[in-house]
Amino acid sequence: RFSRFYGFNLLGSAVGVGVGLGGLWFLQESRVVLLLALIGVLGKMRMVWRVAFLGFLLLIFFSPLRMYRSPYSPSLLLQEIPENTLLKTYRNPVETVEVFSTPSSRVGWGLSMRFAGVPPSSFTLVFDHHFFETFPTAHPEPFLEALLLALPFRLIRPERVLLLEGKGGLEGYLARHFGASTVELVTSSFLFPAFLRDFVPDFPAQVVVATPRRYLQKRKNTYDGIVVQVPVGRASVFPGSFSLSENFLFTREGVEALFMALKEEGILVFPIFLQNPPSLLPKLVKLLTTVGELDSRLVVVKSLDYALVLVRKKAWEAATLAALKEEVNRWHFDFIYFPGGREEEFEVVFQTGKRYYRALQEALRGKEHPFFDLRPPWDHRPYFGNFFRFSQ
Repeated sequence: RFSRFYGFNLLGSAVGVGVGLGGLWFLQESRVVLLLALIGVLGKMRMVWRVAFLGFLLLIFFSPLRMYRSPYSPSLLLQEIPENTLLKTYRNPVETVEVFSTPSSRVGWGLSMRFAGVPPSSFTLVFDHHFFETFPTAHPEPFLEALLLALPFRLIRPERVLLLEGKGGLEGYLARHFGASTVELVTSSFLFPAFLRDFVPDFPAQVVVATPRRYLQKRKNTYDGIVVQVPVGRASVFPGSFSLSENFLFTREGVEALFMALKEEGILVFPIFLQNPPSLLPKLVKLLTTVGELDSRLVVVKSLDYALVLVRKKAWEAATLAALKEEVNRWHFDFIYFPGGREEEFEVVFQTGKRYYRALQEALRGKEHPFFDLRPPWDHRPYFGNFFRFSQ
């Protein structure tokens, strides 16, 4: 009878999800939570308590009260600045996107100190009230040329480019600017394409709504370059639900799928924010070592607090590496690692005590970290951002 019992359990879960999603077509999130609570109350307790709780919940349900939202949530903080304007809100049962015009917010993480102009202002997209992306309102050529993210596009000149979850927009503009013939952006957001249709109709990438890992498995092409957005924020450690964000790209099997989608001359690009003490960079490097030796295929370049992890399918050629060094020096960026380099050649422009180079070296050697859990995730343990060891 176990299979029957298990079947009823799954059926009950499906009904609960169905009620929740159905309610979200018509009601706000707080009302749907109360609706599910009402259903739960009806199945428990004695009649007198059931009636009492039912009346109490109905009173709240029809009252004008709203679910509390932290004043530090991006969508509320943005509204505190007078010149910011909420342009549009997109909503479906599983996602909410608020589009703000934010003239004072400037895009361009990893912008070279040699850039003399003013970075363009942005739209700010707030996903589900607390995740946000800045999207440029303009993309002038001198600005694009001075970005750290421009380096791989300038040197490798990939023809076919795949962008995975890159909702900041700059990757698409850079790919086209440096001559890519095909640019595909794969996103799991159903509402991001609606934003592009309404506000950025000339966006230079073909947008596909799909789970990136699933898209990789069903792909018909291979790519010269793949840019992968890392699903971790900018702080050292995100507790709670932030640590449980996953998309099955940052697992051993996911990284294998990424390399399978690359051409022989192809390159993987991971833009990341650097933390102190370093946790994200060594964890990413440890994960990448699961697909083979990295010493001759890895380059890591940084600006002040933003870095690019560049991994090729085969070793870097001496001529390409020399051209990369020339570009890094020209724009006053900094190396954390390149094949055959000495410690004194790294982290020279931004004095950081070689902390990122040393953390990366320990990851390459497979050394355990005293308090960060840097073990490579796999599909049955897919939480790339869950850094602290349980003992901590």
